[in-house]
Amino acid sequence: WGNRNWHPLLTEALSEAHESGARRVVAILTSLYPSWSGCRQYRANLEDAVRELARQGREIEVDVVRPFAGRPGIIAAVVDAVDRGLHELEALGPDVARAPRVVFVTHSIPLTMDQASGPGGQAYRTGHALTAQTVMEALAGRHGRRHAWDLVYCSRSGSPETPWLEPDIDDHLAESARQGTSGVVVVPIGFISDHMEVVYDLDTQAAGVAERLGLGFVRVPTVGTDPRFVAAMADALADHAAQARGESLPDQPVSCGEGC
Repeated sequence: WGNRNWHPLLTEALSEAHESGARRVVAILTSLYPSWSGCRQYRANLEDAVRELARQGREIEVDVVRPFAGRPGIIAAVVDAVDRGLHELEALGPDVARAPRVVFVTHSIPLTMDQASGPGGQAYRTGHALTAQTVMEALAGRHGRRHAWDLVYCSRSGSPETPWLEPDIDDHLAESARQGTSGVVVVPIGFISDHMEVVYDLDTQAAGVAERLGLGFVRVPTVGTDPRFVAAMADALADHAAQARGESLPDQPVSCGEGC
C-alpha cells in the first residue's frame, strides 16, 4: 500500500516490496476514472519511485491497471445504494418524495484536464456520465419507472479564474429547489470510500445547503468494502495479468487509453 502524500509513500511501498523479493509488481489505482490527477500523475509518481530505487541499485518493474469504473459489480453496488437511498427519501414523508432527483457527484477537475483525459478527450466526464446512466437504466428496469438524475461536482480548488467542471453540487441544489425538486439522493460515484472530503463536502456542506433550502437530503455510502466492488477490483487485476500474457480482452466501458 502506497500513497502520494502520506506514509507509506510510494517509494517506501516499493522498497518494502523489493525487500520481500518482488521484482515485478502490478499497481491498481483507487481512482476509478481517467484524468491527470487520478491516473497519469500516479503513474509519474510510480516512475519516480522506480528511478529512486534504481539509484540505490534496486531494480523493480511496475505495471499499472487501467481505470475500471464500468465493471458490472461496481454498477450493481451503486444501483442497490441508490435504491436504498430512494426508499430512505420516501421515509422522510410524501412531500419530500413527491419530486426527487438522483444527484451523482464526483470531484471536479479543470476543464483542460478533462479535455486531455482518455484517448479522445473528456473521458473523465463521459466516464462518470456513462456510469450514472447505466445505474439509472438498471434502476428503471427494476422499478418500471424513471427518476430524474444529474451529474454534478464538488471539491473545486485553485484559482477562481481557471474553468473547472460544473455545476458545483451546492449551486445545483439551489437551482433544483427553484425548479421544484422536493428531495435529493446524493451518490458519490467519483469516490470509493467515505473519507474526509466526502464527509465534509457532502455530509456537512451540501447537507447544510439542502437543509436551508428545505430539500430532503439522503447521501448514500460509497462502494467501500462492498464485496462486488472488491470482486471488480480482483477481476481488473486478473484481466491485466491475462493481457500481459497476450490474451485479448473485450473493451471496458471506461477506458483510459494507452498510457492513461
